[in-house]
Amino acid sequence: MQLLQSSICTVIIASGRPDRVTKTNGVYVLTLLSLFALLVPSYGLSGAAYGVLVTSILSTPIYLSQLRRSVGVTPSVFLGAAARPVVAALAMALLVRWVLPEWTPALDLAVSIGWTIGGVTLGVFAYAAAIMLLWLAAGRPAGAERLVFEGLRQRFLKRGAAPASIS
Repeated sequence: MQLLQSSICTVIIASGRPDRVTKTNGVYVLTLLSLFALLVPSYGLSGAAYGVLVTSILSTPIYLSQLRRSVGVTPSVFLGAAARPVVAALAMALLVRWVLPEWTPALDLAVSIGWTIGGVTLGVFAYAAAIMLLWLAAGRPAGAERLVFEGLRQRFLKRGAAPASIS
């Protein structure tokens, strides 16, 4: 959610309305600090994590409203553009979490590094596969995926191996 909000803030600032970002970020910080005060004393780091999660969920509609007011992009358009990457990221995170063992201090450094490298590699391929499958399921709409595949196609053409067009 933080990634969505920072992207929204960038667009709002670029539209000449940094005041809206400042006010919305102020609401975010006040909400976060309030939840920290309530949750951290009783729940420690888990309370802090839940405070960030709840604050992000509560503030996202405010950021989306500011986006609509600043540049006319409706929440449905923004969320539609973000849906495939968010679903792919969730699928990747679930798969990596399912495959990798729980870390314990008993794992030595080499084993921890090996699992980390394996997890990152798995995450990259899982995300790419999920994005591609979701893009195909959506009917290959115009977007970042099409640009990537066209770029790859052009590289193959330069090497003399032309794969079928993605159109």
